[in-house]
Amino acid sequence: MITTLVTMALAMTAAKADAQDNARKAFNNCIIKTTIEHLEKSVSQSDFNTAIIAACPTEKVKYREFLVASEIRYGSKRSEAEKYADEELQMMVDVQTGAYGDYLKDKTRPGLEK
Repeated sequence: MITTLVTMALAMTAAKADAQDNARKAFNNCIIKTTIEHLEKSVSQSDFNTAIIAACPTEKVKYREFLVASEIRYGSKRSEAEKYADEELQMMVDVQTGAYGDYLKDKTRPGLEK
């Protein structure tokens, strides 16, 4: 009986982790696709920086919800969890904005996450 309960609890935890990781990948790949689309058009760095902020709203909201819920489960206050989630999302965007000029100059492209 206890083994069954532990197994079920582990399976539920893994499913939540998989869903959160899938949401992270979806957002990450969306911003990478947005980056590639802008590179193909040789959009300037400043125009790209403006465009990427509005990119991927659905994926961003979904991943943010997972992040906030996860932080709350670990004992954070909602305001702290939301701040953390916003910082995490911004870091993911910053990776692309930080590399965009090099991609443009070197004619390289970021790779999608599998």
